[in-house]
Amino acid sequence: MEIKKSALKVTIGFLILTAIFSIWIVLLGEFGDFEIRVLLTTLSISMASMCAMACGAHIEKAKVQLAGGIGIFSAIVSLMLTLVLIWTEVKGEGIWRTCFSSLLITFALAHVLLLHLPSLNKKHLWLRHLANISIGLMSSLILLLIWRDDSAFEAFFRLLITLAIIVALVSLLIPIFSKLDKKSEHKLEDELQNQSNVKAESQPVELKLTQIEGAIYVDESGKEYRLVEL
Repeated sequence: MEIKKSALKVTIGFLILTAIFSIWIVLLGEFGDFEIRVLLTTLSISMASMCAMACGAHIEKAKVQLAGGIGIFSAIVSLMLTLVLIWTEVKGEGIWRTCFSSLLITFALAHVLLLHLPSLNKKHLWLRHLANISIGLMSSLILLLIWRDDSAFEAFFRLLITLAIIVALVSLLIPIFSKLDKKSEHKLEDELQNQSNVKAESQPVELKLTQIEGAIYVDESGKEYRLVEL
């Protein structure tokens, strides 16, 4: 709970800071190299905090916390690499490719773990498996594209776009089916409760009466009854 709260506070704080800084730049009309770096820094910290918050939420809910811990570690590494590239003049493609790869892994992990938060009925769990596979394959293809420039050909991009469409689809379907499953569970609980109430009402009530005089009787609570033959 503390991880999610801390990440949420950091995210909100830096988003507000980014907005204020952007408004200040727009109003003053100054948009130099320093301003760009500050803006990119605040945006980077906000994005890293959001990814860490998603991983923290998964850690709180899941029994196995390893994936969430890896996601938070990846977010920290990605932020450090991004800040190095923003504020220093680093030459060479290696660090850029490493940074992009780290960012990709961070976003992919956060995405997968977010899709594991909504509860699903057993018959809809295949959506979560499909999301894991499609996000993993799409991330692998993008990683290949980052490190191998010669891998860019038409069939490659067709497959990448297909996977992106599947990822977008399951990302929408999982929360929708989670909501529908919850409504179905509530409806089933209400039906079972109604059946239980009807069954209880249909059971005969045993009433113990003691004769006082004539046709007047009293029960154990002291309530009096008049016995009339039908």
